[in-house]
Amino acid sequence: MRTTLEAEVKVYEISVLAELAVLERRPEFGLLCAAAKQGALTPEAMDQVLPGLSEMARANLRRHCEELLLCDREGRLTALGHQCASGAEVPVPEQGLYRFWVARHPCFGERLLHFRRERSTAARVNLQPLPAWFRAEPIRPWTSVIDPALRFCVRELPAPPRGGASCLQSEAPSCKLLWKIDLRSGSNDWSLEGSLSPEPDGNKRVRFSTPPEQVAELDTLALFASWDRRWDARKGRIAMDYDGDPGRGTGGHPFQRVLRYPRVTVPERGEFQNVEVLEVPVGPSSTVQAQRWAEALLLQRVVGESGYVSTERAQKLFGDIVTGSPLEEHGVRFPSHDTQLQALEAEKRRRAYWMLAAPYDLVSQGSVT
Repeated sequence: MRTTLEAEVKVYEISVLAELAVLERRPEFGLLCAAAKQGALTPEAMDQVLPGLSEMARANLRRHCEELLLCDREGRLTALGHQCASGAEVPVPEQGLYRFWVARHPCFGERLLHFRRERSTAARVNLQPLPAWFRAEPIRPWTSVIDPALRFCVRELPAPPRGGASCLQSEAPSCKLLWKIDLRSGSNDWSLEGSLSPEPDGNKRVRFSTPPEQVAELDTLALFASWDRRWDARKGRIAMDYDGDPGRGTGGHPFQRVLRYPRVTVPERGEFQNVEVLEVPVGPSSTVQAQRWAEALLLQRVVGESGYVSTERAQKLFGDIVTGSPLEEHGVRFPSHDTQLQALEAEKRRRAYWMLAAPYDLVSQGSVT
């Protein structure tokens, strides 16, 4: 049971005064954070990787790590500090006017796609209040979709003492959300695809695709049950009326379907249109429907036979269809010979009709034992 949810995602361009931190590789800080990983950035931890430092040097180094938000006041590593321990990247702060590209959707909230340093502060007309959803997150690193080597954090968004921060805001061309979900296992990942114009002249658009990310704690079977009330959680399949075509099963499986829904909702994650769910297990909704399904599958098997089909052969085919399938629990019955012939005649399957009729007629006349 797999699906890919797709949606259009709005992208905003926001120009604002900000304190930014661009992550740079600094191996010495990586060693320090690695030494503090199991505890805190203590003098003993520092001496393990940088022996011979004076007490003042250790204090200055510790204070510098706090300023870079690698550790708290007790020396315990922050999320940035743990990342530095493995990647040796340090956030180096700077301040100025920046343009940010931000994607927004209920599936993931906000995702900063890229930033550019603005060279001019002259355009100060048409300022708007900074949207509440655009926030500084000092220890959350973002990776540029244009340059994957460019990683950054928004440390602060300075504002006047009275009133909030202001910005220039506009909408950029939207991008596409692709959210792949395995409804059985619960595994899922989402990514964005689109293009940006990162240069000031805006002439060149650069295509991008973000690395997959996951949505945690997604109860996918309960989610699917909210999309389709026919879902039987106990049996793990859709209880449906026979849909009139035994060949519609996917992957050669007669009890799987591709189901389509005009619109579905993922609570707190958005609405999605024209959703297709693959490999959905299905079964009959009642004994009457089970009998219809069984007879149709038998007809399909008879049509596929290469020679005459005796009653014994038809019974064998029927048993193979029913045993271990969703039909078995309904106690379906082997259809009469007349019922089978009528179905073949209705389908205008003349060859199969005679392949089934001939052995029966010969037995009736005593020519075949």
